[in-house]
Amino acid sequence: MNTEPASHVLRTIDFDAIDAVILSRAIGNSAAMRRFARGDAPSSRVVAESLAREFYPFCFDFSLFLAAAISHMRDERARLLLVANLYEEHGDLDPSRIHPELFRAFVRALGLDPAALEIGEGTAGAEAAARVTAICRNGPAHRALAALYAIELLFGPACDLMKYGLEHAGLPAQGMEFFHVHAGADVVHASQLRTCLVSACKTSVHRQEALAIAAQVADMFYRLFDRIASARPGLASVA
Repeated sequence: MNTEPASHVLRTIDFDAIDAVILSRAIGNSAAMRRFARGDAPSSRVVAESLAREFYPFCFDFSLFLAAAISHMRDERARLLLVANLYEEHGDLDPSRIHPELFRAFVRALGLDPAALEIGEGTAGAEAAARVTAICRNGPAHRALAALYAIELLFGPACDLMKYGLEHAGLPAQGMEFFHVHAGADVVHASQLRTCLVSACKTSVHRQEALAIAAQVADMFYRLFDRIASARPGLASVA
């Protein structure tokens, strides 16, 4: 006999639906990304350069997304999980290990200048960063957490695909570390963010709003990486 409270069962179903809508936009569903991972892209190097240009603004702002989300968190235990994530993003306070610095090592390995890519005006990555910034700054907590959860749930597996693809671009090991770190860490972060999101969603309305935000951000993230992986010689990226 099932003795779980009905409210717990309903909450479980709600969050299973959020997981499902996010994973329906898994980066591995992109045919272009699968080709890149196999080494079958028209030019692995061009895709790698597209990744550097398009994703750097998003990577640079990710810690700011977290900081904005933390400002809305009233649950202290849940807040601690985000603070721990923010601490990791800052390399456990080692400036050489800050995650944007790891990404800059990737950029430099391609022979590009990170300073020229930081703002990324006009790129899809900069537009995505601006959208997530607005969600996380405006809150409330359940909306900000839904956006971050979608990103973290998708990004770990995406980094595995990108690692495989970047092997065909001839990068040195130090240029790959960002992707190795996130392939594992973001699985843990996604689990933590799910815990935070469950805590923040106090009502069915909250859960429906979280579902809508997660769907929007997952779709935006999928389109960003499909665009990156579709880059080919003579055209840096395509819609």
